[in-house]
Amino acid sequence: MRFVTFGVTNHSDRSCIVRPVSVEVRHGSSWERCFEFPLPSGPVVSHLGTSQGGHIKSGQDLGPNPLLGPHEYCSSTLELKNLPLGSPLRLKVGVSKELPALEGLFRRLDLRFRRGVKGIPFNPFNKSSRLRLYSKEAPTVSEEFIEPDSNPVSQGNSER
Repeated sequence: MRFVTFGVTNHSDRSCIVRPVSVEVRHGSSWERCFEFPLPSGPVVSHLGTSQGGHIKSGQDLGPNPLLGPHEYCSSTLELKNLPLGSPLRLKVGVSKELPALEGLFRRLDLRFRRGVKGIPFNPFNKSSRLRLYSKEAPTVSEEFIEPDSNPVSQGNSER
């Protein structure tokens, strides 16, 4: 098992939800999944102020479906199994961006009528609603990195 620290920065002016999907290893010119994170359940809908679960502030852990505010940063140290050493790796995450006002109208209609979620207000300009809607998840990958061997075996003379 390996402990790897990942950091995520939201460089946009909107909130977003970032979900770790997998770690991939490069073999030649293709990328293959070598570790997969479990899927969270439930639709990508957040009510402001209902709980602290998922609401991330700068520098805190990247938990399940963390909400990152505009220009915020979070990081997490994860315990990963079967990471290949010395090979190029990358983190794949799913990103859902906040859909304000009219951009969220079609998402509201989809949730209400196609998926049967009750309590979704139709008015996208309703200031009294504490509901935030997010886009469907888009895959995003990190820059590649190489995980070094933390326990190198010395070659040469060894004493017993």
